[in-house]
Amino acid sequence: KSDLSIQVHPDDDFALENESSYGKTEMWYVLDTKPGAGLYVGFKRDVSREEVESAVKDGTVTELLNFVPTKKGDVFFIPAGTVHAIGAGNLICEVQQSSNCTYRLYDYDRVDRYGNKRELHLEKALEVADYRKYEPQSLDGEGDLICRCKYFEVLVHNIDCELTVPTDDSKFDAVVCLEGEGQISCADSKVSLVRGDSVFLPASKDPIVYTGHMKVLQCYV
Repeated sequence: KSDLSIQVHPDDDFALENESSYGKTEMWYVLDTKPGAGLYVGFKRDVSREEVESAVKDGTVTELLNFVPTKKGDVFFIPAGTVHAIGAGNLICEVQQSSNCTYRLYDYDRVDRYGNKRELHLEKALEVADYRKYEPQSLDGEGDLICRCKYFEVLVHNIDCELTVPTDDSKFDAVVCLEGEGQISCADSKVSLVRGDSVFLPASKDPIVYTGHMKVLQCYV
């Protein structure tokens, strides 16, 4: 309902050395938007650390960022180091590394009811930021696959009656129902799904069978 702060996540090497944590790479799938909604994703051109630091301090950093108006079904890949912010009016399904390591770069100079600004992590954010122009991930011709990196792969399936998807018994799967309703079954287990439901499937040799009329997001490591 309101703009989130502009932030950046470190990669694994930096986070392990400085935070005793893993870094965070993530992706966003846009479920719905309100008119005028958008996201900040990386920089709109190559910039320098000094340029970004100066822009944060004088409140103009958003002028350097790549603002993208959003619509239902959009996909954004946010590798560690990408400066980003989710704008007001977006409903998003987010897939990410299991990490809470976040550096807040800018918060629009907002204050709480006591007049205090939120804590920023300027030095660390500037240390890990990727200052190159943002380039979207391209997966042309990959069927239902919408995102791929070394941490996870994400697919979106449109089910109209029935769909069988093979599995890899070395990996678990996580499924989110994005639209509609139906059922998901694997081996001897069957679960009903409606929009917003999430299901965790342990690693199995048995295929996943979707039935019904729905759109689902399926991800695995």
